[in-house]
Amino acid sequence: MTPLEEHALQQPWFSEAAAEQAAHQLATLQQGYPGWKIACVTDLAQPIWYAILRTTLTERQKAAGNRQTFMRSSAEALTSALAAQEKQQHNCPVTNHCIS
Repeated sequence: MTPLEEHALQQPWFSEAAAEQAAHQLATLQQGYPGWKIACVTDLAQPIWYAILRTTLTERQKAAGNRQTFMRSSAEALTSALAAQEKQQHNCPVTNHCIS
């Protein structure tokens, strides 16, 4: 690999403005969903947004369709997935009293 290629691989593909917007969106998501570890990888051609639930799901929650992790290509898509998950968790709280 040439030095120019190495340098290109180390540079984010996001513009500075897009990186700033992603940082703002990340802070908003982290504040809105404190039960999740949320991050965004912006140094790729396509950003990757992911969230990992800070608590472990019960078997009953898993069976009800809850997920421990999400990976999406935008903050909006991740927000939608987390909102749906929270709605699902409301119907199946950690105490294992799932409501169908």
